[in-house]
Amino acid sequence: MLNLEKLGEPPREPDEIMKFFGSGADRIFLSLLKDEKKALDGFNYYLEHEEKHISRIHLHQGIIELVVTS
Repeated sequence: MLNLEKLGEPPREPDEIMKFFGSGADRIFLSLLKDEKKALDGFNYYLEHEEKHISRIHLHQGIIELVVTS
């Protein structure tokens, strides 16, 4: 579940979130929250979380070669 308690919102189930896949993260928050300020705050929390945990992200095999040769 996506926990949105920091924004005063209830958690969302993965199925609800997955219907927005394909959009950028900022658009997903706007679609979920229907409030531009909360969506921006949520997107900023998301960016902070990503930055804090970037070292834990594992790349798929071949990604570095793909990016370097593109």
